[in-house]
Amino acid sequence: MAQKHSIIDVSVALREGMPIFEGNPPFQVTWAMSKKRGDQVNLTELREGVHTGTHIDAPYHFIESGKRIDQLPLSSFLTQVHLIESRRRTLDEGVIRGRGIRKGEGVLFKTANSSMYVRPFTRDFVYLEGGLASALADIGVSLVGIDYLSVEAFGSHDAPVHNTLLSRNIPIIEGLCFKGVRPGRYTLAAFPLRLEGREAAPTRAVLISPRLKGI
Repeated sequence: MAQKHSIIDVSVALREGMPIFEGNPPFQVTWAMSKKRGDQVNLTELREGVHTGTHIDAPYHFIESGKRIDQLPLSSFLTQVHLIESRRRTLDEGVIRGRGIRKGEGVLFKTANSSMYVRPFTRDFVYLEGGLASALADIGVSLVGIDYLSVEAFGSHDAPVHNTLLSRNIPIIEGLCFKGVRPGRYTLAAFPLRLEGREAAPTRAVLISPRLKGI
């Protein structure tokens, strides 16, 4: 008998009033056509920045010579991941100590951020420190993700986390939501939209348990 797998949606819903990173374009969704208005079909017009909600940053976001989102291999986005839960206010190297992080494995962080999507954007969110980014890059992880709109401290001018990871061709997935999700190892499927030549793209992300074999 084939093994059954659970698919856990860890994307945030795109909706009006959702938190948007300060300074980013607002999220707008309207009916361009509506059967209630006498149109033949219902048709939605969507306007947003590509860093709205759950999205993936490609190297080109910070690295001028870096790969664009459509140049990254799709294998980067179907990968085994380790979901780590932490109650710290900032994430340093200690959060992965003794976790047995493996080369080629993605690392996702579940924090207090997962409960903040019902509120307007806040600058006070849990973020990664530069030393943790360096440690993850040295291990050779496949990607790094967090449950809010940036892995970086708000207002960081040198952006050590983005620059460290993206300069090593390690994609960053931001805007995840792990509310009710247990820490552990999963298969992640998180494919960004194929936006030609762009630095990031909206993404639908799911965790699969038990993990898929041969990934």
